[in-house]
Amino acid sequence: MALTVSRTAPIAEIVAAHGATEAVFRRFEIDFCCRGDATVTEACRQLRLDPDEVLAEIDAAIGAARAPAPDARPAPEAALIAHIVDRHHAHERRALPYILSLLPKVAAWHRARNGKLDALCDAGQDLADTLEAYMEEEERRLFPALAAGGCDAVRGEMNRHARELAALLAQVKALSGGFVAPEWGDQSYRALMEELAALEEDVREHLWFEDHVLAARPVPARQ
Repeated sequence: MALTVSRTAPIAEIVAAHGATEAVFRRFEIDFCCRGDATVTEACRQLRLDPDEVLAEIDAAIGAARAPAPDARPAPEAALIAHIVDRHHAHERRALPYILSLLPKVAAWHRARNGKLDALCDAGQDLADTLEAYMEEEERRLFPALAAGGCDAVRGEMNRHARELAALLAQVKALSGGFVAPEWGDQSYRALMEELAALEEDVREHLWFEDHVLAARPVPARQ
């Protein structure tokens, strides 16, 4: 039986066209955000996964969906921008103050048992400062520029910000041990790991949506 998706299709395109596949990529820990240009075969080779197994699950997920996920790319820029601001910016702005309150508390209580917690505090603060500054810049300047027709310079700037945030997310994840609380971790420790994991997921979706949906839309021709 022929597969629904091509083996040579970029992962980002698969997720954009078939939203049901997102859960499959998450389950196999395949990055469809910052490395969405890779094919399924390439990603499986890097992670030492069986591409036939992954592709079969992707095909099953698409078949099980009651209706194909709508492709967001044809939507007007204003609607796409509203989606990012209302869903991702709002979530991240709610999450950051709580995370920043937990980081020093957990470090103070447990730094003797985990020497990476002070570095995690610093990395978490850097991530929060960078993310907040980027969201403000998007709403003040970058999104209005895209809504007005956009240009390669704006898209390039968004891509640079995305790479910076992806690097900070990777640093925070490494210092936190993959967002896994140790057996001796208390309620605050576990809450911090859960909040950091949820923030990473949301920011990566935020960046993927901008890179592969919003910024990927063709620039309208000048009249």
